Amino acid sequence: MADARPRSGLLALGGDPLSGADPAVVFDLYNEPHDVSWDCWRSGCVAPGGLRAAGMQQLVDAVRSARARQPIMLTGLRWGNDLGGWLAHRPSDPRGQLVAGFHVYDFNSCANAACWDATVAPIARSVPVVTGELGQRGCAHGFVDRFMRWADPSGVSYLGWGWNTADCSGFPALIADFSGRPTPYGAGLRAHLAALDR
Repeated sequence: MADARPRSGLLALGGDPLSGADPAVVFDLYNEPHDVSWDCWRSGCVAPGGLRAAGMQQLVDAVRSARARQPIMLTGLRWGNDLGGWLAHRPSDPRGQLVAGFHVYDFNSCANAACWDATVAPIARSVPVVTGELGQRGCAHGFVDRFMRWADPSGVSYLGWGWNTADCSGFPALIADFSGRPTPYGAGLRAHLAALDR
């Protein structure tokens, strides 16, 4: 979680530095929280190692006090794959523009339709859900295809991960080289998105 000291990172903002920020920007406040409870996620805590961690409520308050009007994405626990406590611990936002962030890969614990139906779909009925990281090892796309087929009618958005040229043995890669030539995974994602446009 983020350092709660007042002069660190986002919490050091003063005045209204975000008031003129591009309205198309979505703030993702903390990527992949892990090894903390839902109470810590919302309200902060002393994290392992003694760090005083800011909770999502403190981060939301910092963004709003800087006069940002954009949506704010709050990613779930366990590296973003656990949304089980998101609604019960949802911070207050005076603008009512919170977004639940979800990450899913073929190796995560919540990697099947039964889990998505139980934990992600109920949240999507209350607030937007953005799958900020979606991927599969081995440059394949069967798992990603299953997720997209579930997400589309469920109103869950998704972004492919990642725009890099990894060999796909342990990390998903959408592209084979920086000319943009897709891997099989990238080609599968592109084909799915192209079919949605028809």
